[in-house]
Amino acid sequence: MDKQLLSEQLKTRTWHLHNQLDHQPILKCLIAKDIDVVAYQKAMRCFHNCFVRWQLDFEQAATLFLPPEFARIDCQINSLKQDVAYSPNASPEEALRPSALKLQRLEDYLGYSYVMHGSHMGGKMIYKRLSQASALQGLPLAYFSALAHSRPAIEGWDVWKHQFDQYVEEHTLDPSAIIDAAIDCFTQLVAWFADEHQFEPIS
Repeated sequence: MDKQLLSEQLKTRTWHLHNQLDHQPILKCLIAKDIDVVAYQKAMRCFHNCFVRWQLDFEQAATLFLPPEFARIDCQINSLKQDVAYSPNASPEEALRPSALKLQRLEDYLGYSYVMHGSHMGGKMIYKRLSQASALQGLPLAYFSALAHSRPAIEGWDVWKHQFDQYVEEHTLDPSAIIDAAIDCFTQLVAWFADEHQFEPIS
């Protein structure tokens, strides 16, 4: 029996958390037929406040662990800043941020990389829906546009997974540690997006 690829194991082990994340109301609104500007702006504040913090951690970890270029994580902060600039509550510096990530080895980084790069596939679909929403005409939709036009989204998820599986095998990395990190990533995202009331506009 052929050995199961790590990317397949990751899909199986994280499926329930992925499903929980997709069903958070603040994210489900992004694919709703009747999405409005307020719901969209609230979602973008949520993404922005999380990833501004996370990008710092990813950059520090990349400096330490030197992940391969295809796996380097870019949270598209400049694009998110464009989107929240149109929001009535444009995420001031003192806005709530998530806790710092515990990325202690390359395997941790790659687990998060799997989740973050996988989100580009969903982002491509969401961008198509948002760009057709009459209520959002005139807004930049910069973050989801960036995901939709990213290399993983253009080349395809299978291409990225092949590079990922090959790299892990060639460098004899610990698959269980990568799986644990991916689970941690999804768990943190579910908790963050579930607390949607923190992103209500300031009246």
